Amino acid sequence: MDKFATLRASGTSGLNHDLETDDIIRQLSDWDRRFGLDVLKAAEDSATIRFKRLPEDLEAFLEDELMDFCPDTVFQNFDGPAELLEHLTETQTLVLWWD
Repeated sequence: MDKFATLRASGTSGLNHDLETDDIIRQLSDWDRRFGLDVLKAAEDSATIRFKRLPEDLEAFLEDELMDFCPDTVFQNFDGPAELLEHLTETQTLVLWWD
């Protein structure tokens, strides 16, 4: 089964960040290869994922990858990077949201 089928079916995109569904799937596929992940939920402008293994250096992951890919998650879902890092450490779950 294609774990990204729900993203395709929902047409998940971040058009205000020039991200189409295939761009999002490409990034999540890379994270899946490196860390393992499950897509828990998908909508038109968001996706909820759970990492099987967190990146070893979460701060670098946040700064080097997540901030470029989905800055709204960092600054609109949390009170900044520290709160997001705590959430990721506790839950291994991330809501990606492109507003």
